[in-house]
Order: sequence, then structure tokens, then C-alpha cells
Amino acid sequence: MRPPLVLRCTLAPDESVPSWVSRLAVRNRAGSARDFCLDMGFTFNACVGGQPAALDKLSVLTGTPLAAIERATIHKRDRLFAFRGEHISQAMLRRKSVHVCPDCVRADLEAAGPDEPAPYGRTLWQFAVMRACPLHGRALIEINDGARGELYDFAAAVRDRSAALVRAADTSPVRKPSRLERYVEDRLEGTPTGAPWLDQIDLHAACALSEMLGLLLTVGPKAKPRHLPMDTLHEAGGVGCAIAQGGEAAIRAALTEVQRRHDHTRSRLESPLGVFGYFYHSLAFREARGFGPIRDLLRRHIIETMPVGPGDIVCGEPVAHRVRHSISTAASETGRDPKRMRAVLAAAGIIGTDHERFPDNAVTFEVAPHRAFLEANSASVPFSAVVTHLGAGRTRAEMLLKHGYIRPAVTCRTKRNARSDNYRLADVDDFLARLRECSVPVESIPKGFRTIPVAAQRAQCSAADVIELVLQKEIKRVVYDSRTSDYLSIYVDPCEVQYRLQDDHSGGVTVSVAASVLGVTKSVIEALVREGIFRLNNNFDHKLGIEVRTIPKKSVSLFASKYITIKELSRFSRLEYHKLWRLLRTTPAEFDPKIVGVKLYLRSDVEYLFQTSSNR
Repeated sequence: MRPPLVLRCTLAPDESVPSWVSRLAVRNRAGSARDFCLDMGFTFNACVGGQPAALDKLSVLTGTPLAAIERATIHKRDRLFAFRGEHISQAMLRRKSVHVCPDCVRADLEAAGPDEPAPYGRTLWQFAVMRACPLHGRALIEINDGARGELYDFAAAVRDRSAALVRAADTSPVRKPSRLERYVEDRLEGTPTGAPWLDQIDLHAACALSEMLGLLLTVGPKAKPRHLPMDTLHEAGGVGCAIAQGGEAAIRAALTEVQRRHDHTRSRLESPLGVFGYFYHSLAFREARGFGPIRDLLRRHIIETMPVGPGDIVCGEPVAHRVRHSISTAASETGRDPKRMRAVLAAAGIIGTDHERFPDNAVTFEVAPHRAFLEANSASVPFSAVVTHLGAGRTRAEMLLKHGYIRPAVTCRTKRNARSDNYRLADVDDFLARLRECSVPVESIPKGFRTIPVAAQRAQCSAADVIELVLQKEIKRVVYDSRTSDYLSIYVDPCEVQYRLQDDHSGGVTVSVAASVLGVTKSVIEALVREGIFRLNNNFDHKLGIEVRTIPKKSVSLFASKYITIKELSRFSRLEYHKLWRLLRTTPAEFDPKIVGVKLYLRSDVEYLFQTSSNR
């Protein structure tokens, strides 16, 4: 069946429908493409928008297969457009300008027949990302100068410019097609692109990603496409597409490089917007279809590489949990001074050795491997707080730390400050509690008892030696002041300490030490010597350089294990004196009190008193 329209022209394989309709209008001597379409019973805008009724009429009028017309049509779908199965945004199309390749125009004019209006407009020329001719390697030039009447009416746009375009073919700048342009061509033609991740995204989003990523890398975070020359956009599109075709891993590597090159100064923002600029702003607040996967990728990358956490908004959504800390955020969460936090993290090897080059908010580290360290640091205090809590002074506190009675919760040794460790006050309290467990609470300190540091000085030993005797329960005469709870509330008998530690005098102790150990006076010891219970030996004291009288240490220990005074019995049985006197009325003393000066009982005779105390 012969088509109704007698004067026709062939739809070229790469021609756009508006260009074809425009040439049909010239072939039929119509004033414009709009006039021609109205004469045929439809509108030119219907052809431009790809309305089915208009395309059907064109197919019937010209005898052109509808499938060929559909393939050359950019269909308008609400706010988006569709072309060959791809979704395209309005920003991706040149809706207010006409761009051509002058070499293609000259070739069309040279090859045109007598009945075939030339030149014709290529569909790809309508895409904003196409800035070079893939055939001739020439830059596309704009020809309609914003004339609204020539918009889409290609024949009208080139009618008076053909000669100028032919001349421009020899002078227009050379511009090779970019990687992005080749990718768009392959995707529209259905040719494999080798970019599976990018192919899953709508074409307009893939193009926007390529250009924005390329601008971020080549120009910087402050780049805005609207104010940049065509050559810059062309180069950026190629650079960005080459990276985007590598998928998520390549894109994230490029974003990491941007972060590495960022000018970290105290006067610059370290937020995602400050680092990624226009790239972040465009994705974070863009609601257009197709950008979801890109936005999710950027959001994940920011959360996993930047110090954002609960309370922060990234790409329009709140952050649920923190993946990375900076010195600033770690200091804020743990309540530490940033300078102190930097020193602690550096000493622990958590941050790099080059950390001093960067401000606090630019030095980051992963949270998960160091969560326990941060928690310990949060619950710990510096050395100065330990000194205050112990109430013992700096030197005595250092001794306790040196001998391991209190261990650091967070180790931090620096060249400038040797006391940069942090400690838990709970560990300090635990040490003090262990000392109190080995002592008896009193409200008034017994005569002759001294604090551990003073007792150590009297016994000519170290405070650590005294502490070990207390903790090992090797000395009996230990009390603590129930009115206080610090380190200096523990009191011991210096003579008992000296007795336990003494190794001079060939295993002997002086009369004074023996009296203190047994809880009696020197006169009692001397009486026991006269009674033959103890034997005095003359020994040379190498420290004092004199002869001293000593009692064998072994005999003192045996005597102490066999006999007990009523005073000591009262302390250990926790019975009052008047009760003890009544209980011991029938128990004879081992020695005559009138001779030795004190009542001494056999421990075996008074064991029942200890049992009575335990049953109370």
C-alpha cells in the first residue's frame, strides 16, 4: 500500500525524530516543522516527546516501520525520559540548544541527493555529555544561539548557517571522544561495556556520577559544573567514567585519595561536605530517581572512613553507630583533653607516627579494635588523681606503682612525660581493701604503732617490704584507722617488722625487738632471761660497728607460739578484759607474775577462748 505522503525522506540510522520531521517539512515545502505537523493532524511537540499517536501517524504517512521510529525517539515519561530502554533525566539532554559537528554537516551536504534535504541531526547530539564527534574527533559547536523558534527544528537551525558550518569544519578544535562518551554510545547500542556495577544504575545517574567524580578529582571539591568551560567538563567526564567503570572498589579508592589530598588545616571543615564539596552536596540532597545506589555507596564510605557517629546526619540519614574516631571525637566521648588523648593514642600505637602533621579532627582510627582501650581510658584517671586518692604524696605513690601494687589501665610512655599512664581508681581501692583485710579496725592508734612508710624507715627496710609482710599476714600487729580510708590509715609495729626482716646478729634479735614481738615490756624479757627462758648472746652489729646483746630469733618464735599474754588474748579473742579475768580465774599462769611482771598462759590452755569468740 502506497503511503499517503508523496514527498518523503529516509530516516537515517543515527538521526533523531525531530530532525527527520524537520527535513520532512523542508521536503514538503512547509514553513516550519510545526506547520508541517499541524497540516498532518498532530503537533511537533508530540513528535519531540514521543507520543504514541503522533509516531503512529508518522509511520503511516511515510511508510517507515514504527520500530525504527521508536528507536530514534526520546520518549518523555513524567519527569524523566526514556531512550532505547535507558532512563534519562532532563539535565542529561540539551533541551534549549542545538549542537552539531561541522565535519558531519559538511559530509551530509556533500552526500545529499536532489530529493534528500541535508544535513540531519544526530540523536546523540541531544545528550549533554556528548561534546565530541566520535567519527571526526571534533568538538561539537552550538549553532542556534538560543533561538526558541529553531529549538528541535534542525533544518531551520542550519538553513542559514550551512556555509559557516562548512568553513568551521577546518577550524573547529580537535576533541577526542572521552571515556564517558564511548560508554554512553556502547550502552545505548547494547554493546557490552565491561562495567557491571555501573550498568545497573540508570544512565543519567551513571553520567552524573562520572562527571561529578571526575570534577572532584581534577578540579577539587569546590567545582561547580555550571561555571566551568566545556573542555574541563569533557576531561572530567572521561576521568570519572574510567574510575566508575571499576565499580565500588575503584570509586571508594578515588574517594580515599580525595580524603588523603584534602588540605587538613584548623581553618577548614573536616565534615563530608568540606572534604567532598559539590560531589557530596549533589548526592546528599538529590531526590531524582536512580541515585540511590550511588548515595548509599558514598554514605557507607563516609561512615567507614570518617569520624561520624550517632547525632550526625550523612546523606540525609542519621548515623546509627560509629566506625571511626578522630582525636577530637574520642576526647569528647571519653571526657579527656584532646592533647592528652593524642599523647595516649600515639603512645599506644593506635594513630600513625605522622599524627603531629594534622589537627585533632583529621587524625582518625578504627573504633572496633580499640573499643576496650577507649573504655579503659574513659574509666581511668591520670597519675595525679591516684596521688590524691591515696593521700600519700607523689613519692610514695610512685613506689606503689613501681612495685606493681597498682597497675596502669592505659599504658602511655612518652619522652616528654614519663608518667602518662592512666589508672582505675577501682584498682587503687582494691589495693587499699587488701591491706585493710589483713588489719584490725581501731578508733585510736595503739602506742608505738606507725604508718607503713614510717615503720619502714624505723625498721631500715623499704615500704614494699612492709606491705608484703602485711599482705602475706606474716606480722600480727596491724591496725587501720577506721575514720579514714587512705594509704596512711594503715599502722604497724616497727619492731615486729624489724623482727620479721632482721637477718643480722647471727639470727638474733635485740631485747627491744623481742619485747615488741611478744607484746611485753623490756623488763619482762630481762626477767625471762634471769629465769633462764632466754639466753643472751654477744654479737657484733656490722651496721652500727658495736657489740650488741641479742636473743636467738628461733627461741623468740618458739616462745611466741607457746605462750600468750592476756593483752594479746583479748585482741585475738575479741573478749573484754573483765570477761577474760572471770574466765581465767581457774587457769594458772605459767610463770609467777610477781617474778616476770606479766601473766603468761599456755596457748593450749586457752584455746577454748578462741572457739568461744568464733561462735559469738
